[in-house]
Amino acid sequence: LFLADRVLIMSHRPGRIIEEIPLKFERPRDVELVTSSEFTAIKKHCIQTLKEATQQEELSRLNPLGLGKKSQIKEYE
Repeated sequence: LFLADRVLIMSHRPGRIIEEIPLKFERPRDVELVTSSEFTAIKKHCIQTLKEATQQEELSRLNPLGLGKKSQIKEYE
């Protein structure tokens, strides 16, 4: 974030851009930027977005047939 002009957050597979975040911090950037509230908020947002995308990917791998809350497979006695 410190050196970037924008951040592109990508999905797992297929790799698609799910969010673009422009960074409008003045240049030259001072090391104190990393402790600013705006920098910290953007960093937290990026991490949270990546966590959510990862969790979504894990859920889709665990449930490859798309079976939701109710199983669509009939049980035979």
